[in-house]
Amino acid sequence: MELNEINSLLTLFLAIATMCMAYSTWKLANYTKSTLKLQTESYLVFRRLKFKFYVDEPLKEGEAPKTAHLKLGVVFDNTGATPIDYNVNQISATFNGSTIEDPKYNNMGGCVYPKDELVFWYGVIPNVDVSRIPASGVLEFNLTYKSSGSNKTEFQKTISRKLRYEVSSIDPVLDYDWVNLEASDQL
Repeated sequence: MELNEINSLLTLFLAIATMCMAYSTWKLANYTKSTLKLQTESYLVFRRLKFKFYVDEPLKEGEAPKTAHLKLGVVFDNTGATPIDYNVNQISATFNGSTIEDPKYNNMGGCVYPKDELVFWYGVIPNVDVSRIPASGVLEFNLTYKSSGSNKTEFQKTISRKLRYEVSSIDPVLDYDWVNLEASDQL
């Protein structure tokens, strides 16, 4: 083999090695890009319901209360790595036929930090008949969220749920269960 042929073969091998390294670099860059995207995505997850019963004082000593006021909360978790701005667009609830007509809120939005929990409280449903427990109700909500600081609406996501829940007991421990009637997430 002549020197020119050896140089040509070495050049060919170097060109192939360079192409292989470029391909590997491209794959690694895509992997890094998708990993960074996952870390900067916003993930707000519906977790559970929360109930607080405020019982009126019984009329006579030893008498069980007949009515109470119910505060119902919706619990969300920020499972992502970035703060999330959220806005509750609509929320309505009933409990054993009782509801709040057109509840007013001072604040329908805010920020949830990574690995943190948010409880959005529905207004207090007054005069719930606790002597009729077990009782059921329906909670419906719609909220939008996005990564904090992002002004672009294309990154906005929506969570919508309609839940039926049943409270079996409030004494000695609150016991309840819920099922999804309708669920819609637009990610």
